[in-house]
Amino acid sequence: MKDQIKKVLTRMQELLEKGWTKGELARKADQSPTCFSDHEATCFCMIGALERAMYDLKYVGFSFHHTEQLLKRHLPTRKGVYRFANAALAQFNDAPTTKAADVIEVVKKALTTLTE
Repeated sequence: MKDQIKKVLTRMQELLEKGWTKGELARKADQSPTCFSDHEATCFCMIGALERAMYDLKYVGFSFHHTEQLLKRHLPTRKGVYRFANAALAQFNDAPTTKAADVIEVVKKALTTLTE
């Protein structure tokens, strides 16, 4: 499972570095909302990137629970973001002060813990 999580996180990072968004799982180039699995999707939120990474890797039935929990452990402590709440990734991603670099940094930190 560790290898699968590494692959998912690596793919998430690739997707987020190409394009990141708030408020929707994914968006097309014209910024209209779309499904994370849409081939026209060009940017993703943190959860959308997680879902798309599993989709791209064909991890059908692979629970993202373990990856989600790992990501939550690396969320920065911020007012209004509850690291272990069910919606913590969405709260962090969509917070007004969160930038793409912040989201990518969480993924990188999670990935680092698996490669140490």
